[in-house]
Amino acid sequence: MARTKKKKILLLGNGMNLYVANNKSNSEIIDDLFKKYKRQFNKVDREKILRELPYTLAATLSLSIGNKTKKEKIESTKLLEIDKYKENDVLKKLIQMTFDEIFTTNYTYEVETTIKPSFDQNDKSHIMTSYRDKNGKTRKESKYFLQTWNQISNDVETYNIWHIHGELRNPNSVVYGITDYNGLICKVNNYINKQYQSGNTVLLNNNSWIDHFLNGDVYIVGLGLSFYEYDLWQLLFKKMSVEGHGKTVFYEPESDKEWAKHRALELAKVKVYNLGHKQIQNEEFDYHKFYDDVIIDLTKKQGLQYRNEKYQKHI
Repeated sequence: MARTKKKKILLLGNGMNLYVANNKSNSEIIDDLFKKYKRQFNKVDREKILRELPYTLAATLSLSIGNKTKKEKIESTKLLEIDKYKENDVLKKLIQMTFDEIFTTNYTYEVETTIKPSFDQNDKSHIMTSYRDKNGKTRKESKYFLQTWNQISNDVETYNIWHIHGELRNPNSVVYGITDYNGLICKVNNYINKQYQSGNTVLLNNNSWIDHFLNGDVYIVGLGLSFYEYDLWQLLFKKMSVEGHGKTVFYEPESDKEWAKHRALELAKVKVYNLGHKQIQNEEFDYHKFYDDVIIDLTKKQGLQYRNEKYQKHI
């Protein structure tokens, strides 16, 4: 049987946002929710919660207080909005590379607006889905977006962007807290059990981001891959057993506090590249230089190219 060419997958995280503007980290988002209930949680309480509780538990707690639903809290506080989607040169360069699919754990639309500044999240014409019900009819996914993506076109190219942890247009799709992560893991397990024969032989339908992740070459940039990202860790270890699986490359500076995570990733056959950068606690780190070196590694050593000729000078 002829070997099929591996798809190139770019997986982005919130580091791409923190890099360019005063956008909120996950901890700051949780803290903002707690601030609305000052009577129950003063500053000292909030600091203890964020320091001592796992992220998913702190997130769950932040949603449990008050009478508003998760959807209402997200919509009323605008807690997940990016600061006017500030221009990001690194993101521009990454998007211009010859990736077949773009994944993001972010709920926001910095990728879409970088590709097409006029992007409107309320315009549903860009929403694509491969989801079918038991009768074979096309259906929308309302909670977990395993088979839903945004297809964005500009004057030159068409891009597929997968919000693997949900997106703002549907606040109920946002994966935030223990309940959401548990539900996502169940959905991932159910999908894998249906799609893969004998647990490791792929059917190659490529109907979801899970298929692309397991079979393609995945390059992870700006995502910390914390241990609470249960779905991604589960898939990394599953990927090792999938016949003909693609490779996974993870970019992150060396750091004493991340030593255990990097060793765990290596056990999962992930190539961890710090590119000679080390992050020292309480010292300022040059992320600009680090991401510049990521761009160089992707083009010089990983074989990625630029779609647009004006970026060729960077290769």
